[in-house]
Parts: sequence; C-alpha cells; structure tokens
Amino acid sequence: GVIGGDNDLTLNFTSTTALDGSFANLANLTSLGDVALNGTIGTNGFQNYAANVSLAGDVNLTGTVGTFASGVTGNNNSLSFNFTGGTTSLAGLFTNIATLTADSDVSVNGTVETNLDQYYNANVTLAGASTFTGNAGFFSGAVEGGGNDLTFNFTQETTIDGSQTFANVANLTSIGDVSLNGTIATSGDQNYAANVTLAGTTTLAGNTGSFASGVAGENNSLTLNFSGGTTALSGDFANIQTLTALSNVSLNGGIQTNLDQNYAAGVSLAGDASLSGNAATFATGVAGENNSLTLNFTGGPTTLDGSFANIATLTALSDVKIAANISTNVDQNYAANVTLTDNATLSGNAGSFSSGVAGGGKDLTLNFTAPTALEGSFANLANLTSVGDVTVNGTIETTVDQTYQANVTLLGDTTLEGNAASFATGVTGENHAFTINFTGGTTALAGISNVSTFTADSDVSVTGNFTTNLDQVYNANVTLTGDTVLTGNTGTFATGLNGATYDLTLNFSGLSTIDSGFVNIANLTSVGDVSTNGTIQTGGNQTYEGNVTLAGDTLL
Repeated sequence: GVIGGDNDLTLNFTSTTALDGSFANLANLTSLGDVALNGTIGTNGFQNYAANVSLAGDVNLTGTVGTFASGVTGNNNSLSFNFTGGTTSLAGLFTNIATLTADSDVSVNGTVETNLDQYYNANVTLAGASTFTGNAGFFSGAVEGGGNDLTFNFTQETTIDGSQTFANVANLTSIGDVSLNGTIATSGDQNYAANVTLAGTTTLAGNTGSFASGVAGENNSLTLNFSGGTTALSGDFANIQTLTALSNVSLNGGIQTNLDQNYAAGVSLAGDASLSGNAATFATGVAGENNSLTLNFTGGPTTLDGSFANIATLTALSDVKIAANISTNVDQNYAANVTLTDNATLSGNAGSFSSGVAGGGKDLTLNFTAPTALEGSFANLANLTSVGDVTVNGTIETTVDQTYQANVTLLGDTTLEGNAASFATGVTGENHAFTINFTGGTTALAGISNVSTFTADSDVSVTGNFTTNLDQVYNANVTLTGDTVLTGNTGTFATGLNGATYDLTLNFSGLSTIDSGFVNIANLTSVGDVSTNGTIQTGGNQTYEGNVTLAGDTLL
C-alpha cells in the first residue's frame, strides 16, 4: 500500500497499475491509466479514475469525491465506497461485480451489473440512460432522473423508496420484482413487467403505466395518475387498502381492496375483471371491449355512473347505485339491491334482479333479448318499460306507468301497482297469483293463461282468452276491446262490464258472480253457473248453459 502523508498521488502508467493493500492518508488520488484495485483506498480528497478499473479483490474506497470515467470490471469481487464531499460519478460499464455498496451520493450513466446485490444508501442521480442489473437492488435515498431513462433488472425484489423523492425520470422499466413506497414520478412511462409489492402508501405518476403481474398491497394505498394514456392493470391486485385511479385504466384480472376503489377517469376492460372491496365509484363508466365484469363491494352501494357499454356479462354480487345506461353483450346479474339515482336503460341478452330495484322516482327501461328475471321488490319507480320478455316474482310498484311490450311470465305470486299499465302479449302465470292495481287509468290486458288467481283492483280492458286455475276477481270496471273468453273456477264482477259490442264467454266451473250492469255486449255465453244482480244488456244473444241464481233484482 501507500501512506500518503496527506499528499497528492498521480499514477500515469501505460499498462495496468496494481493498487494492492492499504492506501491511506492520501490527499487526492488520480489514475490516468488502467488500474487493478484490491483492499482499502482512502483519501482525504478526491479519487479520479480516468481509465479502466478492474477489481483484483474486494475493494473499499473512501474520500470526498470519486469519478470513474470508464466503468469497473469486478471479476466477481465486491465494491463499496463512501465519498462524503460530493457525488461520485459512475460512468461507463460496471460489470461482473459481486456486491456494490454506495454509502454516499452517486451519479450514474450507463450499466451497473452485479452478480449479487446493489445497495444505494444515499441519493442517486442519473447522468444518462442507466440500467441496473443483478440479484437485488435497494434504493434508500432519493433518485433524481435528470430526464433520463431508468431500467431495473434484478432477479430478486428491488426496493424503490419514493418517500425520499423519486422524480424526473423519463421512462422507468422494472423487469424484475419491485417493492414501492412513496411518490414515484416519471415524465415518460412506467413499465412493471413482474410482481409489484407496496411497502407503504404509494403514488405513481407519469405518462402511461403498465402492470404485467399485478400488485400485492400489504394493506397500503395506491394512487395512479398517468396523464398520457391508459394504464394497464393486469394480473392480481390484492390486499391494497385504497386504490385511486385519477387517469384512464384498463383492467384484466382481479382487483381486491380492503377499503375503496375510486375510478375518476375512463375504465376499459382488457380481459375479464373481478373487483372487490368496501365500496367503489366509477365517474365515467366502463368500456367492456366484450369482456366480463364482476363487482363485489360489501361496505356500501357501488355507484355506476357514466356509460357502461360493450361488456360481455356484468355481475353485481353486492348493492349498486345506477346512474347511467348499462349495455352488455350477454347477461346482467344483480344478486343484491339495486337503486336508481337517475333514469337508466339496461340492455343485453338477459337480466336478473334477485332483490328488486329501489327506483328513487326514476325511469327504468329494460331491453333484453332473452327473458329478464324481476324478483323481489320493485318500488318507487317512475316509469317501467320492458321491451323484451320478463319473468316476474314479487311486487312491482311505479308512481307512473308500466309498459310490457313482450311476454310476461310469473315465477311467483305477483302484484303490479302504479298509474297505468299495458301488456302487449298477455301474461303466462305458471300457476301463480296475479294482482293488478293501477289507479290512473285502464290497464290493457291481451289475455292471461295458467294464472292461479287473477285479481283486478282497478279498471281493466280485456281481449282474448283469460284462463285461471282458480278465481278471477274484478273489483273495478271491465271493458272489452275484442271478443273475450274468461275461464277458471269462479268469476266475480263487482262493478259490471262494458262489452263495447264484443262477444263475452264465461266458462267457470264454480259460481260466477255478476254484481252490476253488463252492458253493450254483442253475444253473452255462460257455460257454468251464474249469480246475477243488476242489468245485463246485449245487442245479440244471451246463452246460459248452467244454473242461474238471482242475487238481486235482475234485468236481462
């Protein structure tokens, strides 16, 4: 070695100079030619290596400032340095080093490659596009990008601690696993090609971002703010506390948060996606790209706002609030409560509502090509319009009208209430009871079949065949809009019937009660027994094939 006596030493040899042993108490060390280092080299001033440096053994360098003009060839030896007076310049190719430890600030321009780990215990500044390759990398201080690209390629997890400032990087690429903490900002893209783990609350900002293998949140929050394009979220995102996307994202896979998910910009699906957590908001909807979406947020209703379109199948396992139109190419399955916060049109192949809809005084239009299952309580809707077939079970209540433009099938006892209703193609009962009560006008029915008991508590207009397995009870006015046949066990008419010059046939196996005026009928035929009270007036014939009992004064 060399004892410097606090004097400068300059080496200028044309062949490689071997510095072996202890170099201590030098002022400044300058090597103009190639050197091979081994041991500890300490200076009170700077160390300047102007040519190639190779390691002949493990090396520790200390001083005020260090510069490496042409990199270091490690020969599988370790290198550590601690220059306390400024930033150490690492330029050129640093390769085949065992372990690299930087206890002081460094600037990097080029490639740093180690066979084992790299420890940066102080600040790192990029002086050019830089690549770090090795087993694992640890960055404890700030990383100042200087507008340069940064690539990590470590086989083990790389630690990026943005709480110490990670800024002004152009493009960031991590080929291996990374652990993130704090704010990581790039002027260009961030590409995470392997696993990402959150070591603390993390904010990622830049042009675009992509995540190939998801994020393990460790119950930390993640905020995404990429302003230049769509951030690709692929793989499994799990155990995140709160996820906030301030910019556009594309989803593919599972996203699970312990608290909320907030999507403040556009969301598109790059594959089937399943989202779960406490609650979620979608400010501008979801573009499905013909992929399926499953929602399961247990802490409160999920708000579906904006346009939800081109989704394959939408499944809501938890409560949702709908404030926009939702279009699916296949089905929509609502397994929990649905609340409308604005007028909505739902369209697709088929729809199912297990727990009904709270209308909030809003209109609901259903346009499904296969039968839509309406179960539970549908209440406080304004207008309900069903363009396609529906199956109904429970109570449907509207403050205005109900319009059924296709087939209606009962899956359970059903009550429909509102202002007025129209049925274009009748009702199939499947042996369930059917009650209607529309107070604002006359309900138009074009036939019913296989209903157990039919009760009309409000005015109805009827045409075609009405078949019940049990009774038909008409508690308000009945008007014929075509020739009509009523068949069942018994029939009760509390306020009469206006035939409008059409034929009426009563075919009840039990006693039919006619308790007011039947007027303006063309031909009346009663196959079974009848009890009459009031006036029965026909323009044509009256035929009574069963017993007739007078319950009051009767005029035929």
